[in-house]
Amino acid sequence: MTSTTTLSVNSGLVLALALVLACTAFHADATNLSDAIAQTMESSSAMQSARYAQQAGREKGNQGDALLYPQVALTAGVTQIHAHAEAQLPAQFASFLQPDTSGSVRQAGLQLSQPLYNASLLASKNQLHHGSEIAELMWSASVQDVKLHVSEAYFSVLYAQEAVSVAQAAVDAYDLQRQRAQARFEVGKAQIIDVETSQAKQDEALAQLADAQNELDLRSAQFTALTNLNASNLSAINASSLSHFTQAENLSAWQQQAIKNNPTLQIRKIQYQISADELNKFSLQARPTLDLVAGYTTKSATGDLPILISAEHERNASIGLQLTIPLFTGGMLNSRQREAVAKHLQDEQDVETMQRDALIQVQEAFLSMKNGTLRIKALEKSLQSAQSALAATIIGRDAGLRVQLDVLDAQQRVYVAQLNLSKSRIDFLLNRLRLARSVGALDRDVIEAVDECLSR
Repeated sequence: MTSTTTLSVNSGLVLALALVLACTAFHADATNLSDAIAQTMESSSAMQSARYAQQAGREKGNQGDALLYPQVALTAGVTQIHAHAEAQLPAQFASFLQPDTSGSVRQAGLQLSQPLYNASLLASKNQLHHGSEIAELMWSASVQDVKLHVSEAYFSVLYAQEAVSVAQAAVDAYDLQRQRAQARFEVGKAQIIDVETSQAKQDEALAQLADAQNELDLRSAQFTALTNLNASNLSAINASSLSHFTQAENLSAWQQQAIKNNPTLQIRKIQYQISADELNKFSLQARPTLDLVAGYTTKSATGDLPILISAEHERNASIGLQLTIPLFTGGMLNSRQREAVAKHLQDEQDVETMQRDALIQVQEAFLSMKNGTLRIKALEKSLQSAQSALAATIIGRDAGLRVQLDVLDAQQRVYVAQLNLSKSRIDFLLNRLRLARSVGALDRDVIEAVDECLSR
């Protein structure tokens, strides 16, 4: 008998240990925000496209440098000639001209051109280097946009899961209230209206559960399509960790950081510089060009071609300066200059507009996050009050002071408070991520700080 009891106890301990290990493995395998972002960065076709765009953009700088390097070209050709000539020449010169000749002429040459003064090419070089800078900024913006997009998809799944959980709890609670109302009705302590009201509330909760489940399925599918990860095992928010999350302080400092580092704003500023370079390309001082030109050619002939057509061997070398000044272009250069001036002024206004929008975006995210802490605390108290009110309403109903409908309404307020609190916590974390994105600082440290607020 003793050995049997010992065996049972040991089996229970083994089972309990297995359950603990299983739970630990489950949490260890849970996907946090960093995991989702890393997987998306590796597998997303959008990120692959952005990488190739970055590589292509980097080549613009090399192309700009090449504009001011020497340009060397090799030319070569072979010409077959058949000539027939008739002329009345004195007898002493008749031997110099044969009526029918044929042969081939081979020629090859090298041409070199080196810009010495070309303001238009210099402006084009600057534009191409600015294009490389834009490519790097667009890559940075793409990375941060993907991080924010994944974060929004991640927390959308968490909220949908919470909505399903609350809806299921409501269905179970309303079913229990319906059963109790039915039992009280059968013994004459309740009216049929209490049973019907509980049934109506349960039916309404079932409809809400179906909607919540559909929403969860959609959000999960969107998350999986984006990250190629299963959305059923995401790390949930750890409410106790939110109080330790670093708060955003000093709005002015955040706005100054946005002016300096916001990728989209920086791209617009560089485009303004590109339009200034375009304006320089059509200024008066950019119109003359001076080039160093040099060449070397060699030519040889075969057959009986006369010297008047081609020498048997010929070599030429040349070097010089070439000055080009456009005198009349039909007004095109002046028109292009006026166009460049207008576009430059347009880009200037666009920079001002985008800078104002960036500052407003930072302020919106900053205030939303700063007020998020107060909202979370208020909703936590609201949930506690709703739970206390529900408990008191149930006591009042059992004492005959309240009716079944009061209990059902009190339960509904509890569920609404739970969802509002869950949404406020999600919004708090998302606003921190949006604030970092608005200043171009959505980096690993910010993501890891959010991970600290998730359950392990």
